[in-house]
Amino acid sequence: MINLLPPAIVSDRRYGRRNITVLRYAITVACIGLTSIGIFLFNMHFVSDDESRLKLEMASQAVQISKLEEGQKNVDKIAGQLKTIDKLYTGEVKFSQLIPNIGALLPNGVVLNALALSGGSASPLSLDVDMENQNLAAVFQQNLVKSDLFGAADISAISSKGDASAKPGQKVYPFGASLTATFKNAPKATIK
Repeated sequence: MINLLPPAIVSDRRYGRRNITVLRYAITVACIGLTSIGIFLFNMHFVSDDESRLKLEMASQAVQISKLEEGQKNVDKIAGQLKTIDKLYTGEVKFSQLIPNIGALLPNGVVLNALALSGGSASPLSLDVDMENQNLAAVFQQNLVKSDLFGAADISAISSKGDASAKPGQKVYPFGASLTATFKNAPKATIK
C-alpha cells in the first residue's frame, strides 16, 4: 500500500495516536492515584475511630486489671493467713493433752495454779505452782527437764505466801513458784 499523505500529516497522526495512548495511561494513573488516596483517607478515618474506641476499651480494661490485682492481693493475703493457720493447726500443742502430762510431772505437795503460753522462743510456757516447801520447786524443774515434752526449764521466782488466805478445811500451800519451760522442738534463742 502506498501512502499518499504528506509526511507532516503522517507524523501528526502518529504522534496524535501516541498522545491518546499516553493520555489514557495518565487518566488511568490519575484514577488509580485518586482511588488509592480515597482508600488511604477512609482507612485513616477508620483507624482513628477505632483507635479512640480501643483507647477507651484499654482504659476500662486497666481499671478492671487494677481491681483484679487488688483482689488478688487480698486473696494472696488470705491464702498466707490460711497457710499460717494450717501450720499452727498441724504443729499445735493441745492443752487437753498438755495439762495431764504436766500434772503427771508434779511431785507430791505441788499444785498447778496457772499455765500460760508466752509465745517467745526462749521461754514459751510459764507455769505458776503452789507447794508445801521450797525444795519441791527444784524437784518439779528436774521433772520437767527429764520429761519428753520439755528441753529446758528454769525457776523464775520462789515466794512465801503465808497462811492468811487459808480457809477452814482447805489445804495450805505456804510457798509459790514461777517456772518457765521450753518445748523440746522449740528453736534455740541466740545471743548476739
